[in-house]
Amino acid sequence: MTAAFADVPGHHRFITNMLAGVGPVPAVLLVIAADEDWSRQTEEHVAALTALNVRHGLIAVTRTDLAPPETHSDADRGVCELREHALENAVGILCDAA
Repeated sequence: MTAAFADVPGHHRFITNMLAGVGPVPAVLLVIAADEDWSRQTEEHVAALTALNVRHGLIAVTRTDLAPPETHSDADRGVCELREHALENAVGILCDAA
């Protein structure tokens, strides 16, 4: 198996670079910080992945130990929602910052 990682920029000025990099990719690693609000950047990346029909990957919700405990179920729900709408075959994991 061969794996390649490309860190794609999230700023709107670089969205064309992101699309060029992710276009031929069959799977992605989408990293979301649990202690921050859902960002416009993440929304744009999910929309691009949906448009490009990328259905496989890993959704890593990081920094769960820094987020209030009551938001952990929100993180689980967010992963489930992503799998329903964009990354249907993705696996979701929760990770601590440490």
